[in-house]
Amino acid sequence: MTSLHSVTTRLHLAQLITLLTATETEPLFEQASRHLTGEATYVSGGEESCAVTGHLFTVTPEGTAIRGLLDGLRRDGVRLTAAQFNAEFDGLLLDRLDRWSLGDTPEDMVKGTMMAHLIDTTAVAALRQGLATPRHWTWWDADLVDVPPESSDWLIRRADDGGTFGSPGRTGQATYLCSARGNEIWVTQVDADITTVRQAQAALARRTLRA
Repeated sequence: MTSLHSVTTRLHLAQLITLLTATETEPLFEQASRHLTGEATYVSGGEESCAVTGHLFTVTPEGTAIRGLLDGLRRDGVRLTAAQFNAEFDGLLLDRLDRWSLGDTPEDMVKGTMMAHLIDTTAVAALRQGLATPRHWTWWDADLVDVPPESSDWLIRRADDGGTFGSPGRTGQATYLCSARGNEIWVTQVDADITTVRQAQAALARRTLRA
């Protein structure tokens, strides 16, 4: 990402771009840009608004979260064109791929696409579940650390090093067990030191027994 803004502002911008790119059929960067300038209110897919007043008739968790981040960035004086949003998005993609150090074979490209898809869809699922994430968390610093063969579960945790927004020692760690159940993804936060799906499942089983 660019260094035009403070670390906190850049982190909020990264969180916003996650939602803009993962929750919409195609990123609505132009609409986000108009919200920042006060020209129009951001309306997410699945929401309805009055064409005259802009008043929202229906809202979604995604839309509410996006507007909250946009309003915060606007208060910080951030103004971005659609092209600048897209450039920030490209920068985040490159940072993540650099950290993963994947090769350039067709197999590597498929692996990178799969990893990015699982992380992005998990981010949306966590939002829709109302799952709280650490204050300094950004899914761009998340790594897919365990995907057992023949399993519908996977484990995501913050990168131990090389993250765009610093090391977990400074900003906090987070680990998530994710499960595909039919057409839905369930996300559960587990202890930060867990590194495998099996460990996470065992920890959740113990938690259930104590409940």
